[in-house]
Amino acid sequence: MGQRTKNYPLTQLQEKILRILTTNSRVTYKTLIEQIRRDRITLLQSVESLILQGYVEKQKINPEFERSKLVLRITMIGKHRAWHSLGVDIEDILKIEGDQDILNYFELIKDVSDPLQRQKFIDPLSLIITSVASWESEGKIDPKLKRDSIKKGFHSGITELAQGSKNGVDRFFNQRTLGQLRKLFSVAELREIKNLFEIMGNNFIKTSKKIPV
Repeated sequence: MGQRTKNYPLTQLQEKILRILTTNSRVTYKTLIEQIRRDRITLLQSVESLILQGYVEKQKINPEFERSKLVLRITMIGKHRAWHSLGVDIEDILKIEGDQDILNYFELIKDVSDPLQRQKFIDPLSLIITSVASWESEGKIDPKLKRDSIKKGFHSGITELAQGSKNGVDRFFNQRTLGQLRKLFSVAELREIKNLFEIMGNNFIKTSKKIPV
């Protein structure tokens, strides 16, 4: 990722550009002109400022060709700014990464419709775009950070479901989600997750026995 040299308050136009870049892949100046309805020169100036601030970078579709078509890509710092300051949903940001583990995870939790419950599954994934390690990896997701974030999200979400009605957990674990779990996690990771829940359950039982009634 390029060196971040300056930082200015974002204009409304720059905010619109960041929102588009955060939730779309392979964005060109033509894309911006069509969606924002501003002239190329104005958009070019705004994009160059975003590049200067480290939020956006230009990338050749075919790097081996000198005259390859350019696309605009948002950097990890740009994704963080869009999520933290502009309110872009973390799920929308991560979907366009095309990462198979992340896509499998979203498939796993697609039937969780309650907003608060779903948020428990999703929130830990924000570590992927807030970690300094991610910012320093040329826009690539750190594999270990990603796996840890997914496991934390799953643990947090299931814990939330388990504190509600029994039906919530029963509805979640069906044939589809069991298949997705096997696709998403290794056997060792599934054992690790199972052990965590067993320890938690035992601790809750011990705690309940301490209550003086």
